[in-house]
Amino acid sequence: MQQALEGRRRGLSFASIAAAVKAEESEVREAVAEALAEAPADIDLEQERALAFSRLDRMLSGVWPRAVKGEPEAIDRVLRLEDARARLLGEPERVRDGITSAVEETLAAIETEPADAALIATVRQAARQIDHAVAFGTSFEATKAMYLLPHLWNGLEKLGATPAAREELKKRAEEASGDGNNKRATLHALRTAAKTARA
Repeated sequence: MQQALEGRRRGLSFASIAAAVKAEESEVREAVAEALAEAPADIDLEQERALAFSRLDRMLSGVWPRAVKGEPEAIDRVLRLEDARARLLGEPERVRDGITSAVEETLAAIETEPADAALIATVRQAARQIDHAVAFGTSFEATKAMYLLPHLWNGLEKLGATPAAREELKKRAEEASGDGNNKRATLHALRTAAKTARA
């Protein structure tokens, strides 16, 4: 449990930790969840938010005199501090891991093979980057992360995990099977062939 938790603190993926401790990925996920549940929850979120406001206000008052004199660096710093204040005021709870969780559900619902590992890793990384920017970045950083969406969508499409990709595979399966019999086996064969062609 402690090894799994420490691995996550270091930013390692569940798959990497599972390989290191020679366990199933699902066991690592459960171990991390149990370790976090046992951790003392003595953080007062409202108090932390008030402290964050206090810090930002002190920093703002410190840089404000230089900003009103027109110093470009000070003006940029004030705008960043104001953005941080606005996020604390308007978004006390930001969505975290929404896309990553959805991607994991999607991957669990489709058939994949060892040859898809690199593509799956790329899709997961794109999802994590977007979620991190949305949860912890500035509005500008969150908007910039949206440029990763086409790459994420493209990866899911190559895995046959988008509505258009599924329709295309079903159509090809029906054409290949003629009378429509054994469509599941034909669909699997087509997906395998498509993956081989991409590799």
